Amino acid sequence: MRPAAGELVSRSTAAPAGWPLPVLRLPLVRLDFPGLHHPDTAGAEGHTREWLDRWGLFDEAAKVRNASHLFGHLGAYGYPFANREALWLAADWATWLYAFDDGHVDEPAPDPVGVSSQIAALLRVLEGGLSYTPLADALADIAARYRRLGSAAQLARFRDAIRGYLLGCLAEITYRSARSTPTVDEYLPLRVQASATLSCLAMVEIASGGAELGPAQLHDPAVETLTRHAAYIIAIVNDLFSCTREISNCPVDFVFNLPLVCAHADGRGLQAGLDRAAGIANREIRAFADLYARAEPPAAPPVQAHLRAIRAWLQGTYDWMVDCGRYSPYWNPAEWPAAPAT
Repeated sequence: MRPAAGELVSRSTAAPAGWPLPVLRLPLVRLDFPGLHHPDTAGAEGHTREWLDRWGLFDEAAKVRNASHLFGHLGAYGYPFANREALWLAADWATWLYAFDDGHVDEPAPDPVGVSSQIAALLRVLEGGLSYTPLADALADIAARYRRLGSAAQLARFRDAIRGYLLGCLAEITYRSARSTPTVDEYLPLRVQASATLSCLAMVEIASGGAELGPAQLHDPAVETLTRHAAYIIAIVNDLFSCTREISNCPVDFVFNLPLVCAHADGRGLQAGLDRAAGIANREIRAFADLYARAEPPAAPPVQAHLRAIRAWLQGTYDWMVDCGRYSPYWNPAEWPAAPAT
C-alpha cells in the first residue's frame, strides 16, 4: 500500500533511497524490565562473524549493508544466562534468520516458487536429510549443535518452532505475491510464526542457566501464556520499528507488516495504522507484566529460572532493536526510544 499522494515527502538522506514516505510519528512502545546483557558480547559478535563467513550466508553486498548491525550482539542481549556454547548458538541462529528473511522473504520481489524450493531444502535438513544450499548447510550445523546441548524433547520443540516459522514465511510470500492484504485477525497468528520469535524462545530452554522443565511445568498455563505474550510483543515491535525500512526496501506495494495491515483495515492512513499497532503491542506488554508479577514469585526454582530467561530475552531483544542501527535511521531521531540503562 503506497501512502496517499498528499502525504508524500522526500526521504531523509540517512536512509537508503526507495519510496518517498509520509511524515510519520513513531508511537511510544517501551519495555522497562531489567536489561541483563551477557558479559561476552564481543566474543559472541566475533564468533558470529566468523560463522557467517564459514557458511557463506551473506554475499559481499549483504556484508556491507549489515556490517554495523551486530547480529552477534542480539544473542548476547537476549540470552544473558547462557553458557558460551549456547550463547554462540543463539547468536548464530539469530543471524541465520536475518540472512534468510532479508535474502528471500521480506525485501526481495516475492518469489513463491523460489522460496518454496528453499523451504523444501530446509525441511529436508530438519528431517535428517542431506543439505544442498548454504542456508541448509548452516541450518544443519545449528540443529547438530542444538542436539548436543539439549535433550531430544527440547530439540523436537525447536524443530517444530522452525517449521512454524517456515510456514509463516510461506504465508507472507503468498500474500505479497498476490498483493493481497490479510485482516488483522488473520495477520497476527501468521506474523508470530513468520517473526521466528517462537523459535528464539525455544532457544531459551537451553540458555536459561536452569534445569530442563518437565512437561507439566513447560505447559503450565502461566508459562505458555507468558511465552506467547513475549513472542507477540517482539513480533509487533519489530513490525513497528521496521515498517518504514521495509517500505523503502520492498520492490512491491504491499509489505507484510502490522501497521500497514491496520491501515488497510481501517482506511485511516499509515499513521493511524502505526498507532493501532502500538496499542496492540502495549496491551501485550501490560498483560505480560501483570501475569509475570503474579506467576514468577511462587513458582518452583526451575520455572523461575525459565521465566526470568523469557523476560530477559524479551527485554534484550527490544534493546538490541533499539541499539543496532538497523531501524533507527528510518525514523526521526528525536522520537527514537533510548534503551534502558543496564
